[in-house]
Amino acid sequence: MKIGDLVKVEGGALRPEWYGDVGIITSLDVPHAYLMALGKWYEVTFATLDQRMIRSDMLVVLNESR
Repeated sequence: MKIGDLVKVEGGALRPEWYGDVGIITSLDVPHAYLMALGKWYEVTFATLDQRMIRSDMLVVLNESR
């Protein structure tokens, strides 16, 4: 995954309130605390302009950016 990819929150064992939402990966830089947790994390911005740090196993790529 890379910046600009259109993703949907689908995978993972958790079902947060933003589960099923579609957003765009806006950053590959994550706070140090996320680096200590297992998995690769991405900053995703949703249509509501809400930004979340989401682990890669919860994201499905819908459309790759060029």
